[in-house]
Amino acid sequence: MTTKISLLTGAAVGVFLATGAAAQAAPTAHEADRAPAAASAAAARQAAEIEALKAQVEALSERLAATEQQQRKLQDQAVGEVQTLPDVAKLAAASATPNPKPGWADSTQVSGRMYFDLTNLKQTRDGAKVAPSGVGFDVKRFYLGVDHRFNDTYSANLTTDVQYSSAIGATELYIKKAFIQGKYSDALTVRLGSADMPWVPYVEDLYGYRYFEKTIADGLTR
Repeated sequence: MTTKISLLTGAAVGVFLATGAAAQAAPTAHEADRAPAAASAAAARQAAEIEALKAQVEALSERLAATEQQQRKLQDQAVGEVQTLPDVAKLAAASATPNPKPGWADSTQVSGRMYFDLTNLKQTRDGAKVAPSGVGFDVKRFYLGVDHRFNDTYSANLTTDVQYSSAIGATELYIKKAFIQGKYSDALTVRLGSADMPWVPYVEDLYGYRYFEKTIADGLTR
């Protein structure tokens, strides 16, 4: 009797376990409907994660390219600075080297000034032209000057004076100035030779008609 009850109990338990396993293995219709939706959501999340990873990779690539470009610029700048070092060294050496002694031409200046006029003169006597008549070109004065500085104190000047008159076709050459000057200070300048009178250059600047005729004071000294 006891053995039969045990067998019946074991059979019942076996039936119960088989029924539960079958129930667990076979999904319901509602769960079967939700499975595709869950799979689609998972695929969408995975695709979004992949796109995010792609964006991060592109951003890193752009930053890497920018860093490489900046490094190239720094390298090019460093190379340019290295290349300019010899030029800087040459410039420093040239500035440190004392200037050579100036030659004769470096301390000499040549200048020129001309006073001339172009005239048309018509003179008649008894209806006939008499001399001097016609167009004339006269060089009242042509100054050619040479100034030379020996040092900061002593200098020399030579100025020639040329005159040409078309009326008589004559050319005259004079030495207007020829002197040696010693400038010992702003208040003391000594000239030895034929030099300007202090008053004549000042009056000539105010005169304004030197091309026509020299001043009265200059007429006494040429």
